[in-house]
Amino acid sequence: LKKVNDEDPTFLPAYEKVSYLYAGEKKFGDAVNALKKSAELMGQKDAVRDWGADAKSYNELLTIELKPRGDWEPVVGMSYELMGQRDKAFELWNEALEQKGVELMMVVRFPSMDGLRGDARYKELMKKMGLPE
Repeated sequence: LKKVNDEDPTFLPAYEKVSYLYAGEKKFGDAVNALKKSAELMGQKDAVRDWGADAKSYNELLTIELKPRGDWEPVVGMSYELMGQRDKAFELWNEALEQKGVELMMVVRFPSMDGLRGDARYKELMKKMGLPE
């Protein structure tokens, strides 16, 4: 994705996806910077400001950027899990499942979400999606 960004600095999806990877590695400053670039490209003035380099700032910026476009629940749920708010993460993932969110299958399989596998709610979510645990 970094190569894509280098070759086409206006390719919006690459900034979003690379922010997910940075967040999963707990590199929240890099995740926030990638998401800010995405917000700049979209002209989202409320998102282009100084943000902290922490999970909470990443969560807030992610919500501002994705919520207006729909299918935001899976990725914002991931950010809640990274903040240690697992109940909120599962709440959003179940909403995404009801709405047939396309990002959900990707997000719950990220390596950074491996800690979920022992949670009974994760197993139930996989079952509802028709996926193996």
